[in-house]
Amino acid sequence: MNRQLGPRPVSALFQDLLTHLSALLRSEIRLATAELKANARAAARRGFRATLLLSIAALGIFPLLAAAVIGLGHLLDESYGWSSLLVALAFLLGAGVLGLRALREIPEELELDLTQENVREDVALISPQRKAS
Repeated sequence: MNRQLGPRPVSALFQDLLTHLSALLRSEIRLATAELKANARAAARRGFRATLLLSIAALGIFPLLAAAVIGLGHLLDESYGWSSLLVALAFLLGAGVLGLRALREIPEELELDLTQENVREDVALISPQRKAS
């Protein structure tokens, strides 16, 4: 950057200002992109683990469900249709609760904490109404 001694034209000052603001904006975009990539990688890892867990659990859940239906059917005087319905509703209710909990966590993961903090600091730095320390 060519720095002159003495007064500079206003157009040169505006050019410097635009150059610095442009660099600042590019820097914030790079930070946001890096945060989004990190969040996406973490979400992919959790998704893979959840899929693996569900796949393994599926191998044991079917015999367990059959035992629950048969046991409840015996308690309901051999009414296996009703016992099947009750067991299915219990599992669907559990899945619904877990699904809602997972949906509530999604917005927290998408927040760009570092980017938001950096932008706040940048605004405070260039704000004309900064309080003297």
